Order: sequence, then C-alpha cells, then structure tokens
Amino acid sequence: MQERSLEIARGHLDHFYRVMVQNYTDFMKRYSQQHQQHNSLLVNFVRDVEKLRAIKVHPSLQTTTNRKCLLDFVKEDNLRKTVEDCCSSHTQFEKVSKFEQEVGDLKRNAEDLFSGKASFLVRDLDLTVKDHQHVINEQKNVNTVKKLVNDCISRKWSSSLRSHDAVSALGLMYDSHEKNCFPRMQE
Repeated sequence: MQERSLEIARGHLDHFYRVMVQNYTDFMKRYSQQHQQHNSLLVNFVRDVEKLRAIKVHPSLQTTTNRKCLLDFVKEDNLRKTVEDCCSSHTQFEKVSKFEQEVGDLKRNAEDLFSGKASFLVRDLDLTVKDHQHVINEQKNVNTVKKLVNDCISRKWSSSLRSHDAVSALGLMYDSHEKNCFPRMQE
C-alpha cells in the first residue's frame, strides 16, 4: 500500500517537476535575452550617445528648433532615465544566480527521488518494521503490565476493572513473558 502511494506521489511529483523545469527553461531563455540586452545597453550607452552627438544633420534638414545633430531629435533625459531603470533591473538580475543554485539543488533532489532510491527505503523500512513487530508487541505488553501494576499499587480501579481481573491479566502476560521475553533477555 505504501509503495503504491509512493508511486502515485512520484507520478504527481514527476508531472510538477516537468512543468517546473519547462517554466524554468522558458524563464531562463527570456532572462538571458533580456540580460544580454540590458548589458549591451549599459556598456554601450555613453558610446552611442556620443555617436548621436557626432552625427550632424544636413543643413537643409535643420529646423528652426536648433536640431544640429541626431541627439537633438531624442530627449536625452528620457534616455538617461531608461538607462537608470535598466541599471536597477540589471542589479535585480544578480538575484537570479541564487535562484539558479536553488533550482539546481531541487533538480538533484528530484533526480535522486526519481532514481528509485526512495522506494528501496520504503521497502527496507517496511521489512524492518515487520521484523521488529514482536518487539513492538512485547513493548505493548510491558506498558500494559506497568499500567496494571501502577493501578494496583495506587488502587485506582475503573468500574470495569477489579483487582481480580488485573491479576488474571497479569498472570497471562507473565506466562507469555516467562516463555518468550525472559529467555531472550538472558541470551
């Protein structure tokens, strides 16, 4: 039953893992393109502004608004604001590297889970529990005996439990312990 539950959970995990990897791949593709564009803009901005300033407009195209070079046709303040925004976004991109590390760790953990190691652990755990079931049962008996003895000593009897019943129950448990538990303890 546990193994079947694990297989179902693994199927769900596999589905969501594939969706996450696809979303991550799409994100990284867009991120790489945008990062490249931002980087290019930041690196080349001053040079490009100087080029716009250096390219003179033909005298016949110059208007009365005093536009002598190509830079005069754009609002330089708007360009600088765009570069500032780009620089701010670029700093946010640095956080993506931390995100990449976390996704890498998640991928490794998922791959370990998909490799089947977890199902072996569940099977091993199931076998271990079955192998130690007798110890669990013995511990239940010991706990019951302790409770009965403590109740006898403190004379706390419920209406359904009387001293005769307690002694009878202890007798059966004593026989079981004498035959099974005590010999093993002596070994």
